[in-house]
Amino acid sequence: MHDSPNFFRGNHVPCTCCNKVIPDPLIFQVSISIKQILHRTTGKIMKHRTIDASHLEGGGQVVRIAATLSALTSVPITLTNIRGNRSGGGGLKGQHLTSVQWLAKACNARVEGLELRSRTLVFEPGLGNVSRKERDLLVGVCNLEDGTQALRINISLETNGAATLVLQTLLPYLLFCPPTHAALGRSSTPILLTIEGGTNVPLSPSIDYLLHVFSPNLVRFGLDPIRLISLSRGYTTGARSALGSVSLLIQPLVNETTLAPFSFLSKPPQPPQSDEKNPALQSIEIHILAPTTAAIDALRSSTLTLIQDTFFPGLLSGKPKPVGSAPRVQVTTSSSNDASNKRFYLLLVGIQHSGFRIGADWLYDGKGLRSGGTERKSKRGGADGEPADVLSSVAREMAAQVVGELGNALLEGREVDQWMEDQLVVFRSLATADALPEGTVSSKIEQGDGVPKPSLHTITAQWIAQELLGVEFDQSGACKGVGLVAV
Repeated sequence: MHDSPNFFRGNHVPCTCCNKVIPDPLIFQVSISIKQILHRTTGKIMKHRTIDASHLEGGGQVVRIAATLSALTSVPITLTNIRGNRSGGGGLKGQHLTSVQWLAKACNARVEGLELRSRTLVFEPGLGNVSRKERDLLVGVCNLEDGTQALRINISLETNGAATLVLQTLLPYLLFCPPTHAALGRSSTPILLTIEGGTNVPLSPSIDYLLHVFSPNLVRFGLDPIRLISLSRGYTTGARSALGSVSLLIQPLVNETTLAPFSFLSKPPQPPQSDEKNPALQSIEIHILAPTTAAIDALRSSTLTLIQDTFFPGLLSGKPKPVGSAPRVQVTTSSSNDASNKRFYLLLVGIQHSGFRIGADWLYDGKGLRSGGTERKSKRGGADGEPADVLSSVAREMAAQVVGELGNALLEGREVDQWMEDQLVVFRSLATADALPEGTVSSKIEQGDGVPKPSLHTITAQWIAQELLGVEFDQSGACKGVGLVAV
């Protein structure tokens, strides 16, 4: 498989495949170069790539995926027209700067254009000049509550920008190529990643989605679940709040291992006979975040009623359940601590018999509310009313949208929601390059059966992966990954 581990220091190392001197993608001592692994996997020497970041979806997703794949593979890139399809002039935002800056230090990259609203970014791993002080500040060591030692990484955003988008950028690198520390070395040391920023931000995955949908689905690649260690929520809605903070425990891949091949089952396990309206659905988790007990109760009641009508007839009938049977619905609630009464969040997690999770959520925009809980004008044109009526109206609106979104995803035959689908692309691209097993969704395509149409975000992610890794995707989103090996 590989030559004997080649320990090295400095900025360059000879590739054992072609004897070409290539940039070292790490600023720490590691056992084998990622670039060497990529050479062995693809048989290609990757050259500098220029990517038009306004292509297809044209948002910040292009920056996040391109930067992390460049850092992992040492493929130098130039991004042009960054966020060119966005209003306000586009360009890099604060969370892009923070993420790319950390990656640049981690892989000793030379960067140009790393400034707010910049529309062009040059990222060349291994060609930077990272100082010893910067290296020492990048990672530390800490003790967890159980006495386990962990690497400590702290990242701060200047605003309540989405902490989850920072994690999206860094996670593949941390899994495959975690930084080391002289006190610990590179064994199976976990990483305690703390990000200061927003945890519940519009148009971004919430921390709740990450923990209850994203992380459990990634377990299919052979990864350990991401563990929540501490959480202080940060918002951009409602009353002005301090920066949020979330600490997550991440378990990197074991040295010289890869992600397991990933595929969706074309014929998921058949559930027992029942009167369920959607037999693929095993159970539902409801996660509610609201400012008051009354608001939480209103959301719980509206959501449970619609779940009964849509998925599980008789859910609220009060009939005793069979001994030992798992509950169909589990509800988790917490207070959003918002004096303006505008922070409402609802997440439904549909757990299928196949094991995959579909998420549907809504961080309410508060347009139907004003301070004190009185309705200004409902999103759908309702009149002013008493606070109890307002809460009931908001709860019904949120429940209808989120339950409807989950129902539509199931009707389309999705194993994961469209937001999860595009986040899987990077991991599927890097996973083991095994042939697709019999019974996968790709087999359905060959037989002429339909599959859910991929979102524009998914198509964009696939395009970037193809540009930088050379992988190709079929209509279902399946691909033969490059089989990148952890170092």
